[in-house]
Amino acid sequence: PHALAGGCGSHDAGARQVARWLADHAGRDDRGVAVYGAADDLLGSGLRLPYPYLWSLPVRTLDPHLARLRATVTGPDRVEWVVVALPLDAWRLDASGALARQLHTAYRPAAVVCGRAVLHRSG
Repeated sequence: PHALAGGCGSHDAGARQVARWLADHAGRDDRGVAVYGAADDLLGSGLRLPYPYLWSLPVRTLDPHLARLRATVTGPDRVEWVVVALPLDAWRLDASGALARQLHTAYRPAAVVCGRAVLHRSG
């Protein structure tokens, strides 16, 4: 995967770099999700955001078993892009490893931008 570290200084600067990278590489109608609420990584990317819980608190309280998130990243209608800014086992949300397995199966690494893994839909 492509790695980009320049201009990453602050969290906000890193988020802007991720959004810029996505804007440069995504298709016009592509959709994306940021795992566990790094929504600022997607702002300005131009991606459509079908997963409604864009920050960590709503994920932890409204989708604690990650059923809706897993549905967003599986199946034939899964999103094209996934940004992983936090460990998948943060807050023990993916204690079973189900989300990690789904991402490993359905996506391939596209880039690491400012320490955040950007995954692209495979197949």
